[in-house]
Amino acid sequence: MTVIYTDNNADYSGLKRRVTEIFKSRYPEDNPKDVLTFMSGIVEDEGQADRRNKIMDSLMTEIDLEGFQVVNSQYFSTISAPQMTIWCDSVSFSQAAYAALNNCEAVSIMLNKDKKCILISPVQTSNPNAIVWRKGKSVTKYCKISCTTFARKLFDDWGLDDDYRYRTIGRLVQSDRKVMVLFDFTQSEKWKGDKAVK
Repeated sequence: MTVIYTDNNADYSGLKRRVTEIFKSRYPEDNPKDVLTFMSGIVEDEGQADRRNKIMDSLMTEIDLEGFQVVNSQYFSTISAPQMTIWCDSVSFSQAAYAALNNCEAVSIMLNKDKKCILISPVQTSNPNAIVWRKGKSVTKYCKISCTTFARKLFDDWGLDDDYRYRTIGRLVQSDRKVMVLFDFTQSEKWKGDKAVK
């Protein structure tokens, strides 16, 4: 029986001992005889790789994923992710949204009403559809943008409740090599005050 462990200038004696214990418990008729130490940066030859794979297969049990579900990432901290929030009279973007678009001075906003998605892309301030989303040129600051007509239309079309604000996480996308941020409000969180509401 062969035991393989990794040694990268660290004390792996505990790991080596534990692997040996596992082998003895699973294969009481065998004893580990040979210990191969693979230093970081050394490439395994085909024989070593085959032996390692066989040993790992014997140590790790195959698992059936039936009954498991992927946990939605929205349940975890999203401080570093671009976010957009809509109120019944305004919208806002997180600092990460500014950073995602290289702290540009203005964006254009595109709406897919049926899919409940909003897409923002950087534009020159001279663009007729430019929305200046920064408070200052030298420092990027949180900016709540008043847009009563647009926000009211969103709330009516999407059946949102005026008593709450709705926040969602964005992701980087591209079209014709132009970087944009897509916000999907089918996955939005409903907030009141400083608490998320189910």
